[in-house]
Amino acid sequence: LQREISEGKSAKEELFRAQADWENIFQAIGHPTLILDPEHKVIAANRAAVKASGITEEDLRSKKCYEIFHRTDQPPEGCPLEKMSVSGHLETIEIEMEALGGCFLVSCTPAFDEKGALQRIIHIATDVTERKRLEKILEKERQELKLIIDTSPIIIFYKNKEGKFIRVNKAFTEALKMPEEDFMGKTVFDLYSAKI
Repeated sequence: LQREISEGKSAKEELFRAQADWENIFQAIGHPTLILDPEHKVIAANRAAVKASGITEEDLRSKKCYEIFHRTDQPPEGCPLEKMSVSGHLETIEIEMEALGGCFLVSCTPAFDEKGALQRIIHIATDVTERKRLEKILEKERQELKLIIDTSPIIIFYKNKEGKFIRVNKAFTEALKMPEEDFMGKTVFDLYSAKI
C-alpha cells in the first residue's frame, strides 16, 4: 500500500511538472498566442497576446478571437480556424488585424482528443507588418528599374551563370527583331550557330 501511495504521489508530481513546463513554454512564446475552442472562444492567452491586445487574460477568456483582433461579430474572410475546421490540419493566412494595427501571419493548429475529435486550436499571430512594408518598397523599386531598363535606348540584357537570358530590354528585342519571350531561358548558341 505504501508503494502504491508513493507511486501515485510521484505520478502527480510528474504531471504537475509537465503542466508547469507547458505553461512556461506557452508564456515564453514571443508572439500573441491563444488556445481556442472549436467555436473561436479563448481558453488561454499568453503574455504576448495580453500585451498586444491591451486586454487582461481574464477578459480575453470571455471573448472570441475575431472579437479581439478584428473587432467583428463573425470570423473574417479567409479565417484560418474556419479553414482548419474543414481541412483538419494546420492553416495559415496573412491578414490585417485592426485591433493590433498591422498585418499578421496567423496560424491555427488543431489539437485532437483521444477519439480524434477537435478539442483545442493553437492560434499564433506573427507580426509581418514591417516585412510587408519592405516588400511594397521593393516591388515599387523593381517597377521603376523595369521602366528605366525598358525605356533605355541602350541594349541591356542579363544572363544567369549558365549563359541563359533572364532579362532583355526593348532596345535589345527591337535591334534583333525578336519578341522578349524568344530569348528567355536560351543561350546565344540556341539562337545562333557557334560559327556565327
